[in-house]
Amino acid sequence: MRKEFSWLPSIALTRVCLWHHNCSLRIWPSWPRWFKTILNNRPDGESEDQPTSAELAAAAEAAGLEYAHQPVVGNNISDVDIDGFDAIVSLAEQPVLAFCRTGTRCTTLWALTQADEQDNASILATAEQAGYDLSQLAGRLDQRRGQ
Repeated sequence: MRKEFSWLPSIALTRVCLWHHNCSLRIWPSWPRWFKTILNNRPDGESEDQPTSAELAAAAEAAGLEYAHQPVVGNNISDVDIDGFDAIVSLAEQPVLAFCRTGTRCTTLWALTQADEQDNASILATAEQAGYDLSQLAGRLDQRRGQ
C-alpha cells in the first residue's frame, strides 16, 4: 500500500523528487527553498479537480520555479516517455520535483531511467521504501539495459 505524505516527496533522490499531486497551489511559493524545477507528468483533463498545465506553469513562474509539462498516460509508458523524462531531468535546473496523480507514473519513469545506472534490486527497493511496488517492471528494466 502506498504511503501517504502531506507535502513531502515520495522519493527524495539526488537530482529528482517524485511526488503525488494532491495539494493546493498555495504551497508552491515555498518550494524554491527545496526545488528549482517542477515536472508535471499529468495530461490535462486527467481529472476534473486538477489545475491545467497553463495554471501550473503560471503558479511555478510566480513562485520563481522552472516548469516542464510532459503528459504521460500511466498504463502506456513508452520508451519515448522514458527518454523524455530523463532528458528533462538531466537538462533542468536541479533539484526537480516530478509529480503525477498518485506518484506511480513518475516513480515508474524514474525507475526505467535508472536501468543503466542501478541493478533491479536497488531500483525496486528504493521505490518500495516509498510505498510503490514496481516489481512488475523487472523485465522492462532488463530490456532497457539490453539484457
